[in-house]
Amino acid sequence: MNQQTSPSSSQSPFLPGLSSFFFWVTGSIALLVVLRTGIWQPNLNLQTGVLTWVTGYLLVMLPFDAWAGVFKRSKGFLVWLRGATLQALLFLIMGLLMGWVTELTHAIWGAWLVFLVEMLLLAGLQVWIASLTASFTMESGSFNGIPVVWLQSKLKAFSGGITGLPGQETLVLPKGWENQLPEKAFRVVQLRRASAINQKSHGWGVLIALGWNLLCFIPATYLASGERGSAVWVIEVCLGYSLLNLLGLFTFLPLLAKRAAFTSDQWAYFQNMDVDTIRQSFRQTSAWTDGNFPHRFPLGYGWATANDRDQALRKQQKAWGAFQVAGLSLYYGWAAMNPFSRAWPGTTGKPELWVFSPGD
Repeated sequence: MNQQTSPSSSQSPFLPGLSSFFFWVTGSIALLVVLRTGIWQPNLNLQTGVLTWVTGYLLVMLPFDAWAGVFKRSKGFLVWLRGATLQALLFLIMGLLMGWVTELTHAIWGAWLVFLVEMLLLAGLQVWIASLTASFTMESGSFNGIPVVWLQSKLKAFSGGITGLPGQETLVLPKGWENQLPEKAFRVVQLRRASAINQKSHGWGVLIALGWNLLCFIPATYLASGERGSAVWVIEVCLGYSLLNLLGLFTFLPLLAKRAAFTSDQWAYFQNMDVDTIRQSFRQTSAWTDGNFPHRFPLGYGWATANDRDQALRKQQKAWGAFQVAGLSLYYGWAAMNPFSRAWPGTTGKPELWVFSPGD
């Protein structure tokens, strides 16, 4: 069996992902200091500057992705090339639009507007971007009147999620899980996803992710020192935004996602699913998505583990949350060329997880 299909293999990219994360933390801070202090003042036009930045990102991530084992997979180079090229292309387009509109409007709000529109497009087109980033086989269906897109992946850690803006949501389910989970346990997965739509926790996740990202982006545009709309200004904005965004990923975003997981488990229980089946479901999916990962990495603070969910289910703990809001915030960060959207433990070297972060 290929490495990517083994449940235990989800631990292998831990060190590469952790290393890439800390590289970009230190590298982003260092580059911001160099640009703001004038130690290095590159004389590049917008197109050349953004292209150089995106190319540099590709080259820097290449060894980390390789270390994570992407090239050891079947057709690994093509898998990586497809995902990395699409992300780089979107980064390039979004970075250029940010600079062009800011320069055209002669106003900083032009960048805010572009960033917001780009995030809305990313939200609405999430499943299509995922299918272009990785070689998924796609099927359509429905569950309890909710549209469903089935994506087939050899990677067990791919968990899908929910795509679309509030009121226009579609369930995204991994086809492989249907064949590998008992029928009742997989129905729990479906009920939990449906509950995130019915109870509005996905809608809140989208709105909070959009709001938090915009809240981080606005001060980043003011703090950037280059001429507004220039290549240096765009790069500084993206670096500043990415670092500010980590504050939410360290604190309240994963906590809200954790509370949403508890609420979804409760929903499945009240839909007449027995407790043992619910536990079997989330313990197995947690194993595939590396549910114990938070205990090994401080950045996982707040993420719901199988034991957390077991205790909450036993106590009938009710909580208001936001479905997968931390993962949504990372993905929407593509609109600002956020390097951490891919340089993250558990997703480095796995193009299937760059759009839909793993988690159930």
